[in-house]
Amino acid sequence: MELIPHEIKVLDTRIHYYTCGAPADSVPFSEARTPRAGKGSSLLFVHGHRADALRYKGVITYLAQFFQVYAPDLPGFGKSPPLAIPHTMENLAKYLAAFAERLTLKNFTLAGFSMGSIIAIHTALLIEPKLCQIILLGTPFDKNFLKMTTRKRKAMSKFFTLAAKNKTILFIADKIQKNNKIMKSLVKRQLPKDKQTKEIINYEVHFWQIMPMKVWFEASADLLQSSSASKNFKIMTPTLLIETPHDHLLQVEKNLAALKKSFPNHKVIMFSLDRHVPYGDFNEDFVKSLASNFEKYLFVCLRQG
Repeated sequence: MELIPHEIKVLDTRIHYYTCGAPADSVPFSEARTPRAGKGSSLLFVHGHRADALRYKGVITYLAQFFQVYAPDLPGFGKSPPLAIPHTMENLAKYLAAFAERLTLKNFTLAGFSMGSIIAIHTALLIEPKLCQIILLGTPFDKNFLKMTTRKRKAMSKFFTLAAKNKTILFIADKIQKNNKIMKSLVKRQLPKDKQTKEIINYEVHFWQIMPMKVWFEASADLLQSSSASKNFKIMTPTLLIETPHDHLLQVEKNLAALKKSFPNHKVIMFSLDRHVPYGDFNEDFVKSLASNFEKYLFVCLRQG
């Protein structure tokens, strides 16, 4: 399916977004599927960090079999310009909620991947009555569930906060980011040997270069300071919690236990990945693996909604 580009004014900025999927009443569906899923109901997809909507093209086109998908580039990412205010999860959620309002989305599914899941949660807290379902994949729910020492997390958060405000650091970081030769070398060092192909290196460099480093620093610092578990909120909208037991960033059991408390009306899928976010493209094999577990849970939740 084709992703169709659009742009719309939201609050004090413009958001670039894509649509994919057939409108209501034009999607063929079997009797086993619910009318709500089969007739092109809306899904708002929120991409993760160091990404734009197109990084998830394979996932979006898969979801477009069941939904009319709206996939924005978050402010400061991809083709959407950065904000004048810090790119924190709460600030991005305010713009996402306003985006949904501008498109008059109602009774729709809200889906997020990684950082996008945290933004989706903050958005749900603002507009829950408009939602029929939530899908959260690889959610870094709370700083205390990250696989790093408290000392390291605090040091990184402090540096990223400083870097986002320091003109000298930003100048140097932006210069490095725009230098393809340096970035290819840095990315190659981070990849395991079996992933050090020209295709994967170029792919990863591209997604390092789609947002200003100021945006990267601000969003990263905010993620490292997340304290969602301590807020004790309850979102009753039917929710799919999709996690991987091999997540290299998260303590999965503690993270999932906290998510279950905040989303009592949940279903869980344990999805086999080798890390938090796969290297390279979310290819056909990735989507097939997701699809093999996804559909039966999707429709159960929709019936509950």
